[in-house]
Amino acid sequence: VQFLNADGSLLGQNRIDEFMSQLQLLQSVTPAPDAVGTVLFGLSAGALILDSGGHFELSEGIVTRQREIIASLRNPSPLASAWLNMTAAYRETWAHEDPWLGLTCARASLEGFLEVGHLRSVALAQVLMGMNLWFLGALPEAERALRETLHVVDDDIGLTASTRRVSLVGVLADSGALDEARIEAERTLSTGRKSGLPADEGRGHWLVADVARRAGELDI
Repeated sequence: VQFLNADGSLLGQNRIDEFMSQLQLLQSVTPAPDAVGTVLFGLSAGALILDSGGHFELSEGIVTRQREIIASLRNPSPLASAWLNMTAAYRETWAHEDPWLGLTCARASLEGFLEVGHLRSVALAQVLMGMNLWFLGALPEAERALRETLHVVDDDIGLTASTRRVSLVGVLADSGALDEARIEAERTLSTGRKSGLPADEGRGHWLVADVARRAGELDI
């Protein structure tokens, strides 16, 4: 998918016009049967990028297009449904403030990826399960889901790597494990600095500051 690269998204690099142009081009594609999963993945990634920046209205058309593609299939596709549920797993939480529905969709996405043996995407679903469990206050379950993905390097989960880091620090801090939360927050900041993406570095600073606030260290 051309609007993603090793350093992050074009949107993250403030190349908004180029990002939107390529995303709109992807939405116009009628995928061949063997390319449905790839196109739906690209659309899900595009929606994630927009939603993570609060551009919820811009991603509405992406969800509509995903549904149109799935409706056009002659035979049900667990992989196609898994990508649609993946999109809903974060959109229902971020755009509609419904983490329970987000969790339900994340679990459905996980089941779909497991059914078709798309194991590389299993960790993506687990991260979003962990995020939604954290928002729902189910801290042990959230920590378990997130830790189960720690063997997967950031590059292999792409855009959800940042979500994993933020969620894990939040879970640890809410659980009172401030020392470990601090280590993970500082690791997030270091990773963000190396990425060259202001948004990733900003999340790192925010996490470090939040852990310090919780610890009563208000003079850093």
